[in-house]
Amino acid sequence: MSKNAVTSEVEIVRNQIIQLLNDAGAQDGAEGISKVASLLINGCCTGTSEEPGDFAMINSMGSDLAECVVFSDSLISSLSKVYIIEMMSTARVSIFLASFVLPSIDALAPDTSRPASRELVTMLTSLAKFRPAECIHSLMIPILMGEVNRSLAIGNMRKEVSKAQCELFNRLVFVHTIRPTWYNF
Repeated sequence: MSKNAVTSEVEIVRNQIIQLLNDAGAQDGAEGISKVASLLINGCCTGTSEEPGDFAMINSMGSDLAECVVFSDSLISSLSKVYIIEMMSTARVSIFLASFVLPSIDALAPDTSRPASRELVTMLTSLAKFRPAECIHSLMIPILMGEVNRSLAIGNMRKEVSKAQCELFNRLVFVHTIRPTWYNF
């Protein structure tokens, strides 16, 4: 399949998902977005977050986390570029990130030893620049703190964050911290 055909398919899927998210968001707000994302990713509707950064949706996945669908990095990047706009509420952005982006970051688990793709890193650095609070609350904290909760929920005692996840977070933090004027690279 040619690259143009794949890009076209990604755009078609992206547009269909955005239409579903917009319809659900208009009807039920952030909770509607959470329901649609849950149906697309888990195949069923799980609990929702009541506030941005709340771990209810993530923790409700429990043992089903390994069975959820992880969309391709190109689809997630395309979705976030088109769907997340400047005037969007914090709650909607947080639910979107926790639902669509978090599974991709979680897939960088220690047993896979796969680094984050360039597309994922680029998309996240862009998002972290314009939506830092949402990225911290919806992506970084659940991975750093949620691993323990998810591991205990499924009976697995693994508590470490993978090297690939640490490298990704290091890039996000390093790129967007205020550097002293004498520091040039």
